[in-house]
Amino acid sequence: DLAHCFTGIQVTTDGGIQSVSDPSPYLCSIHVAIAEGDVDGEIDLSWNSPYALSGDAAGGPFRLERLNASTADWDLIAEVDDSPQGGSFTDYPGPCVQLLVYRVRQL
Repeated sequence: DLAHCFTGIQVTTDGGIQSVSDPSPYLCSIHVAIAEGDVDGEIDLSWNSPYALSGDAAGGPFRLERLNASTADWDLIAEVDDSPQGGSFTDYPGPCVQLLVYRVRQL
């Protein structure tokens, strides 16, 4: 599933003449799917690439982070190599965790 996809253009005016750039490649917001794993306390995550429509790759790894409920900070739990297909990871936060908040970023 793709969330929102967009493209950008740059419009400049110089001496009363307007110039419009070629459109950028499409970028999509990252949609994360979360499911219970095969083992108690295991969480399977998968996500799309922001370049899913163009098939390009950004080059930097996907950074998977989990919100730490005690500190309100984002803890890095994995870095997954860049891929036009997105990525996946299995997390094991333990069977007693009641609230999990994840985010995936690509730098």
